[in-house]
Amino acid sequence: IPKNHRTSIYCTAVRTGTPAEWRLLKEKYLRSNCATEQSVILSGLACTQNKTLLE
Repeated sequence: IPKNHRTSIYCTAVRTGTPAEWRLLKEKYLRSNCATEQSVILSGLACTQNKTLLE
């Protein structure tokens, strides 16, 4: 995924996907050691409409 498209792609995937997509992105966040990438991933994770996932 091109770096300049990741925020919108992650957000769309999480907003329209299942909890499985959210968990996959969370695992990507936990494996990342790059603060910039972690920030982009957190923005995507925050797009969920499933409040249970955020608890």
